[in-house]
Amino acid sequence: MGENWCSPRPQEAAALFAQAPVRWWFAGGWAIDLFLNASTRPHADLDIGCFRTDLAGMLEQLSGWDIRVAAQGRLTPVRRGLLLDSAAHGLWCRPARSLCWVLEILVEEDEGSDWIFRRDARIRRAAQDITACTSSGLRYLRPEIQLLYKSRNHRLHDDADFGAAWPLLDADARLWLTTQLRMISPEHPWLSLTSAG
Repeated sequence: MGENWCSPRPQEAAALFAQAPVRWWFAGGWAIDLFLNASTRPHADLDIGCFRTDLAGMLEQLSGWDIRVAAQGRLTPVRRGLLLDSAAHGLWCRPARSLCWVLEILVEEDEGSDWIFRRDARIRRAAQDITACTSSGLRYLRPEIQLLYKSRNHRLHDDADFGAAWPLLDADARLWLTTQLRMISPEHPWLSLTSAG
């Protein structure tokens, strides 16, 4: 897949969805930086999260953009009905005729009033509780949830995000993340760090 990215900072990207009629939030590494209220490292892209049930409202804000489903090493143009496929979780987005991808929409699952972790449906949380907000009004995926997503591959920058965020998580967030990691990945190397404090 082509990976030419020229992503804006969250403050600039927020204007794209200021009129969106649905709830959305920043995700990925930027979610960690917004939680920390600091820029800890360069970010290759900008991730925006929303629920699958709200995706149409998000895409309305990107009228005329080139939007493609990123899956299995391919970028497939969005077509009617394609987004109903539960395997479609990442949408790369760029203005028409641009050579540069601007953002990725990460699609989350929900059922009733619950958010469902898309990698293990045993993990659920009240949908209204999965985000937090900066003092300037930028909504982001709570760090313990973002770290759970990052735990699967835990590349160097994911390990760095864990190292930066873990000391600042409150007791409830630490317990939640530790509990989920023990369930889905009991040998995960982060667990030795969580037990150390």
